[in-house]
Amino acid sequence: MTPESLLTVLIVTGAWVVLELLKYVFSRTLEVATKNKRKGGNPGNSGMTAGELRGHI
Repeated sequence: MTPESLLTVLIVTGAWVVLELLKYVFSRTLEVATKNKRKGGNPGNSGMTAGELRGHI
């Protein structure tokens, strides 16, 4: 294997590893953000289901 092809393999492998890490970090960040949003909730949304709302009316 020539040094050029070895360098190409290393660059491609490094880029793949970086992309996988970015995907992992992004998915974890998204997961945490959706958990926080669910926990905090929207102030305009009481969190009641349609059935609960019908029971209160």
